[in-house]
Amino acid sequence: MLIKDTYLDEETSLILSSLDQTLKKFWSTKELRKYRTGDFSQARVLANSLAELEMFRYMIEATPRTAAEMHMLVGANLLPGILSSTLLALRAITDNVVREEIALKSPRAAISSFNIVPAADEADYVIVGESLARRDDVLLSVMESLDPTMKLCKVTFKRSQLSPWNRDELGLGVASQLVGHAEEALRMTIEYSRVRKAFDRPIGSFQAIKHRLVDDAISLELVKSLVLKATEDKSMTEAALFLAMKKVPKIITDSIQTYGGMGFTDDVDLHLHLRRALTLTKIAEPMVGKILDNFRMQHKYDIH
Repeated sequence: MLIKDTYLDEETSLILSSLDQTLKKFWSTKELRKYRTGDFSQARVLANSLAELEMFRYMIEATPRTAAEMHMLVGANLLPGILSSTLLALRAITDNVVREEIALKSPRAAISSFNIVPAADEADYVIVGESLARRDDVLLSVMESLDPTMKLCKVTFKRSQLSPWNRDELGLGVASQLVGHAEEALRMTIEYSRVRKAFDRPIGSFQAIKHRLVDDAISLELVKSLVLKATEDKSMTEAALFLAMKKVPKIITDSIQTYGGMGFTDDVDLHLHLRRALTLTKIAEPMVGKILDNFRMQHKYDIH
């Protein structure tokens, strides 16, 4: 993902470029596949590198718009689930003591809006809404999960402390990471449609594929624009999160279809983005409960 947005000031652009370079230097989907099998060595290297760059601290201090851009890079680069969750938590929790410990000592945090918490099995802190506890103070039941690099866990607190949280920041973080996943999936697909040929023509020249790519690009731009608007107007957060949850999985599944049969194999990274996006979507669903219920009522008779 290239930093092309002209609205960013020079300092912010440099910070985002440093983050992007660090992620590309120390992480890849090849390493994610190793992580999936239990090899966490490179994930620790990545976490230490981010700590040395003070990216955890900067995530706390960044403006909402800059934080959103950082989350988009996190999504596009498919970080280990616990790192994605930790960066979400840094924006959402308001306990300064805990935030400082995470930023300085780099413990891991898992956060959710309800008691199904992704990556809680790897966390030092578990946060469910306004309840916060150390890992030793919770009972976990690891569930069968779409994304084995960010396992869903059912959490029961043995004891916890009341810790106010910023619901809007968590919603914006999830929506921004979803945008990052969609951006990378669409980038991969556009590149593939230019080089893959059928009947001696790039498949991107075929009307059906061309129209699908354009539709998805428009959908993605709409979602991203709403997310960035929500960084300035928090009343837009729920709508931005809902739209990201609705549009991003479709963009990624469209990308898989464009790849044809190969798109469904482990040789292509698209399914990794889809797994992560659906995991984020599932745990954020309670945050848009009312708007989601209204949408379902409006479309319950639709045939798709």
